[in-house]
Amino acid sequence: MESSEPFALDPIPPSLREERAQEKRKIQREHVAKHREEAKKQGLVSLNVFVPKALVKCLDQVRHQEGVRSRAEALQIAITGLVDPRRDLTRLLVTDETLSAIDKVREANNLTKRADAIELVLRTALGNPSFKQELGL
Repeated sequence: MESSEPFALDPIPPSLREERAQEKRKIQREHVAKHREEAKKQGLVSLNVFVPKALVKCLDQVRHQEGVRSRAEALQIAITGLVDPRRDLTRLLVTDETLSAIDKVREANNLTKRADAIELVLRTALGNPSFKQELGL
């Protein structure tokens, strides 16, 4: 059996490798501390929970549907929907066809949230005088 590469020792000594690993951990800790401090300033609190995998899949669906970046944001939306007394005013039931159209508007305009797409459609429609007249506005 013939080797394709000659044997070589690792050029980085173990002591230096450990120093680099410690520096990397220090930088990571500083980054996390800064992130937590910024969140604290915004009035946010850390919440750690264990949930079934099926629930995480549901949360990922909410994240995708709402166009948010993280599970934390999706969880905020889900909890707000449960405890907000005005939730019937803030959530709309629409057909799959309407939802598909909203998603197309969102993607075409590089919007992150469906609410932004709905707002764009309404502002555009309400800018049309004949449409406003048809709605009785």
